[in-house]
Amino acid sequence: MRTNKYILLAATLLGLSSCGNKRGDYDASGTFEATEVIVSSEANGKIMQFNIEEGQLLKAGEEVGCIDTLQLYLKKMQLLASGKAIASKSTDINKQIAATKEQIGKAEYERKRTENLLKENAATQKQIDDIDSQIAVLKKQLEAQISTLQRGNASITEESSAYEIQVAQLDDQLRKCHITSPICGTVLAKYAEAGELATQGKPLFKVADVQHLFLRAYITADQLSQLKLGDKVKVVCLGKDKMEAISIAHKTSMPSIISSGLSFFAATFGVACYSQVEMIGSICTLLARGAIISMVVVILILPAMFMIFDKVICKTSIGFLGGKK
Repeated sequence: MRTNKYILLAATLLGLSSCGNKRGDYDASGTFEATEVIVSSEANGKIMQFNIEEGQLLKAGEEVGCIDTLQLYLKKMQLLASGKAIASKSTDINKQIAATKEQIGKAEYERKRTENLLKENAATQKQIDDIDSQIAVLKKQLEAQISTLQRGNASITEESSAYEIQVAQLDDQLRKCHITSPICGTVLAKYAEAGELATQGKPLFKVADVQHLFLRAYITADQLSQLKLGDKVKVVCLGKDKMEAISIAHKTSMPSIISSGLSFFAATFGVACYSQVEMIGSICTLLARGAIISMVVVILILPAMFMIFDKVICKTSIGFLGGKK
């Protein structure tokens, strides 16, 4: 997102009340600016739908188009199926060790029975020792079995997590296939059409928040010393007629042009008069003459050229007035 100049009117002239201008003239000129966003494609593929027109109002987050998602969707389905197949390999540890636990239970019961017989001198100590050894072996087998099954399930869980991450990545790519407006604003330009091939980074449309405009005014150094934060200004927007706008803008800017031209002329002409070096004198004379000529051309000829070639400038300027590139 960036803030670019959005020239809405032919000129915007301000009357700065703090400058103490009692003549009713305009003291500064400027332009309106708005926050512009060029929305680019985040995915590759064919644009299946793109329903916007220049001048259309959009809401923030509003979906205006879609890029082909078929291949991404099929890949997602494949990953989901693979994830289910991996998950089905997970082992139920309780069922797997149930038989071993049953053997341990029988061995412990047999030990108690043999111990009772030993008390009645109907069994030997060796029989109890053999049963204890058998129980110890079964418990070791149970521990090893549980450890093996847990490691196997952990491996399956990690593999399933990898599939889940890949599915999440595809979900993000599928989301990026939906073209949305990042801000609430007006469509200034449309750079693509439905059916065209979109690539990552390709501009699709430009939108600007024209509900919140910023006025950038240009003042002179003398006026700057008379201004302070909180001063009120009177803003006059010109947009009714090109001739009227150019006339007022020309009248407003003429003092600054004359002041700059004469200042440069005086500086260079003075150097030309006092310089003892012939080359420097000639160069400064040439610059002084150029300052006067440039001032005359800018004041008398340039406005007329803008009026005469206005349509040519609008047609041949890339991106002018929100036109397509």
